This record gives sequence, C-alpha cells and structure tokens, in this order.
Amino acid sequence: MNCSLDRVTPDSPASPPPVNWPAKPPSPGESEDGAGLPAARGALGSPGAGLPAARGALGSPGAALKGCTRGVLWLGLGLVACLAAILIAALLGSFGYAQIGPGGVLSDIRTGRPAPDFELPTLDGEMVRLSDFRGRPVLLSFWATFCPQCARQLPLVAAAEAEYDDVNLAVVAVSSGQSPDHVRRYLERRGLSLRVLIDPDKAVYRAYRVVGLPTTLWLDADGVVRAVELGELKAEIIGRHVAEATAESSDE
Repeated sequence: MNCSLDRVTPDSPASPPPVNWPAKPPSPGESEDGAGLPAARGALGSPGAGLPAARGALGSPGAALKGCTRGVLWLGLGLVACLAAILIAALLGSFGYAQIGPGGVLSDIRTGRPAPDFELPTLDGEMVRLSDFRGRPVLLSFWATFCPQCARQLPLVAAAEAEYDDVNLAVVAVSSGQSPDHVRRYLERRGLSLRVLIDPDKAVYRAYRVVGLPTTLWLDADGVVRAVELGELKAEIIGRHVAEATAESSDE
C-alpha cells in the first residue's frame, strides 16, 4: 500500500482553514494609507508652535518688571505728596495758632497796646496786681515746672531783676495751673528765688491767650507791651528787650 501525503484518509482530521484577521481600522482623520496624518498635524500645529503666542499673551518678564517698578514709583510719589501736604498743613496750622497768642496779629495783646491788668497771689498768699508795678519796666513770664525750656531759662529770669536794677526792672513769673506748695518745693530744690504769682485755674493764662510755654512779655513803665517772646529766653534776648522797653519809656 502506497502511503501518499496528499491522500486524506477518513480517519485523518482535516487541516483548519486559514484565518483572515480584519485590518486595523483607520484613526479619525487618517486614511488607510496614512495620508490624513499630516493634515492632523497641521491642524494641531507643532509642539512648540503655541509658545510664542502664549508668551505674547502673558508678556515678557522684563515688561512685567517695568510695570511693577512704575507702580512702586507712583506709590512712593503719592506717599511723599501726602506727607508734604500733612507737613504744610501742620506748619500753617501752627503758624495760624500762634497768631491768636500774645503778639500775634489776631490777638488783642500785642506790641503797642496796654497789657490787661490782673490780680494773683504770691507763694505766700499775698495778692499782687500787675498794675502795682506801674512806673517800672516789667518782664512778665508765663511758665510751668513741667516745661523743660522754662526750667532752663528760669535762672536767667530769676537773676534779671538784680542784673537790671539800674532801670528798676520788675520780674513777674506767672506759674500756670500748679499749686503754691509744688512750685515752692521746685524752686527750693533748685536754689532759686524770684517773684512768682500762682494762677492755679489758668484764668490769666487764658485771658492772655497764651498758646505755649514759656511766653514772655516786656512792658514799659506805662504798662504797654513792647515785645513778646515765644520760647526759651537767652541772656542776649533779655538784654535786648529790656533795652527796648526802657528806651520806649524814656522817649515818651
């Protein structure tokens, strides 16, 4: 019996038919031959193509820095302008406030006018009037123990009456808003002796519209205000104003 490989016997199983697998379906926008791929790429653009547009939308770092610098500069200029306006307002307010005090253009108590008379007690309780010194030039000083400038000038004020006794100068120091005991202890601790009148409720202080301490007025022998000094006195200032007060009296 010839055995042929081409011969199929009933007992031999048949070879399975070949499997035809379906082809991979094309992606959307892509043809079977790949022709749609460039079109899709063109629609999406290259990976780096969107960066210039994004940079343009956000702006360059240098431009942003310049914008911030300008903003800070304008803010600084605004703050400087505000501070300047506050300073000018304060100076004008201070100047205007000073004009209502003794010697100011808005005050009734200024040079060439009689000083208002008043009566106050001394440290010992004796009542003294300003007019009691008529016929003598007067250094009238408003002061307080809590005032540093007053403390520095007080030795000069205390010595002025003896220093200018040749013109018979009278020194009257009005202590504003303080008790006699407090003022007495203050003078004793410093070894000072001068004529002090006590103005405990500041009645004379307000009548003279004093706006700050120390404030000093020079009156001539007729009780007329010849000079007003706001602030701390120096020896040369006292000498100049005493000379002015006595010269005015002698001329009249």
